[in-house]
Amino acid sequence: MLPNTAQGCRQMYIHCSTPAGYARSNMVFNDTPPPLRVGKDVKALISCFKGSWRSSQGGSYIYVTSVRCFATK
Repeated sequence: MLPNTAQGCRQMYIHCSTPAGYARSNMVFNDTPPPLRVGKDVKALISCFKGSWRSSQGGSYIYVTSVRCFATK
């Protein structure tokens, strides 16, 4: 867990580690493709806001209720 934000909210990184034999990992939020993060061992910063977790993507926020990682060759 990381230190709280300036507003006092908790924050943490979530990771998708790429297993041996695979080229990249894909991170999908809320079971909604396409993957928001793609690469070797991807991570995303999430922080709490009004009782929910959220992550920023392209200047806007996505509320995160689930995270799914899958690897591709």
